[in-house]
Amino acid sequence: MVSYEEPDFDPQFAKALSLAGPDAGEFEFERRGTGDSTYPMHALILGVDEKAGVIILRRTRTHAGRVQEMALRYFLTATSPQGVKLVNRVAVERETKFRDKQHARETTVATVLTTPARRAVASPTKSTFGGSSHVTLYGRKLRTFRYWDSDNPKRCVVLTAKSLSAAEQFMAMQDLYLTLDDLLWDAINGHVLWPGGILCDQAVVASAWSVDWVAIFEQLEGIPPDVFACYLKAVRSSADFPKMPDLTEEGRAFLQARRLLVLEQEPQTFRQILDRVPTIADLRKLFRPTGASPAGTTRPVLAAQLLALETPALVDAARKLLRPARSVVCGPCGLTQWEFRAALMELRDSIFRMRLWLRGEPERFSEREEEMLCASEGSQ
Repeated sequence: MVSYEEPDFDPQFAKALSLAGPDAGEFEFERRGTGDSTYPMHALILGVDEKAGVIILRRTRTHAGRVQEMALRYFLTATSPQGVKLVNRVAVERETKFRDKQHARETTVATVLTTPARRAVASPTKSTFGGSSHVTLYGRKLRTFRYWDSDNPKRCVVLTAKSLSAAEQFMAMQDLYLTLDDLLWDAINGHVLWPGGILCDQAVVASAWSVDWVAIFEQLEGIPPDVFACYLKAVRSSADFPKMPDLTEEGRAFLQARRLLVLEQEPQTFRQILDRVPTIADLRKLFRPTGASPAGTTRPVLAAQLLALETPALVDAARKLLRPARSVVCGPCGLTQWEFRAALMELRDSIFRMRLWLRGEPERFSEREEEMLCASEGSQ
């Protein structure tokens, strides 16, 4: 539960409301909602318990007739039927501070996302660095970095990274609550993994985390954010030849240099050429110079007939009908698109669970708390 420093509400605001009573008529209130939102509500004041900090209302418009007891700390203003506006000074000041904090976070996030390398501009504010060690993962000895939750020292993660600055960068991005796809990019470029989470996943499913992420990091490291976004979209599309309209020539060159984007192979045999002829109508055109008539209407029948008529001139005519070679998206380290999508889902989910583990949602881990703690200790 969130706790606030005293006072919770302005006592003058509470006193004024308690003097109004139901005979004062319908009041219009501004009440805090979720996040930084507020909403209006209309009600008669049935009573105010100043000691408990609550107001009892009968709703008059939305939920008309419903009697509710609500905490005064969430009411910002109350306007009487005569237009007199009462202000809960404490709640308004708290709301202003909250909005300022949200605006500062949004500004920081915007700055990060518009920076070519997406570097966080501040060190972690919610996590405390607790030292470095090593772990053996994928047959390699990797450096790890321990971080504690500043508000709950019981919660910690030990993550791998290529350097302390990479670990600091990743935790700063986590503290900004950036989207998981943005954090995927940062984890890949910083070589970030959570061994404790991997151990727990493997305890449930032995085949989990079977791909070599260290090798994947080496092949993908340095990929620009915009290129990674295009590549990620293509991998998730499941298409054999995904369209990538947002990919620049520089981005295409980067992916091709890393063997993540390759051109489909040129057909070698007449059979392969005929398989790549775009349409049945194009196949039928090939019969004209031969003097033969198509004996069927389906692709297999027409192809079989053309194979029997093969000549160098017919092969050249068929080649001219082919569309230019298309780009094929490949997974890193020889992985298929499906295998890489599954690996990305594991990494993305791991980043999300790391955040939840550190940021105080213990009910999600209540049955595995001890296991998670042991995994974190054992991953050093």
